[in-house]
Amino acid sequence: MHRVGSATVHSGPDTAHALFTPDEHPLVSVRPAERGHAARAAAWALRVLGHGHTGGRVVLIADPGAGPPAEALAAVLAVDDALTGGLAPLLRDPALLRRISAAEGIPLP
Repeated sequence: MHRVGSATVHSGPDTAHALFTPDEHPLVSVRPAERGHAARAAAWALRVLGHGHTGGRVVLIADPGAGPPAEALAAVLAVDDALTGGLAPLLRDPALLRRISAAEGIPLP
């Protein structure tokens, strides 16, 4: 069993916090529901980490000015934290993060 992952991303004076709880169902849900970019980002992180067959729940708590890029990155890092304890160097690679941003339509900083 995996633990709940958490991450915080600062975007200027604003902050985005994400919590990720993995489960066996291959669907990622997000709260608030209108933050689909964070769900897509979490699903991508699951695939990269070899857990594309699983899903989970993302909960975002963000300042209004944090924006979708910070929220998506927080979701990616929360998945990493839940599954690897934050040790996946792949998810820390800026070039890779830019590629997924373009390929998956996920806004990242």
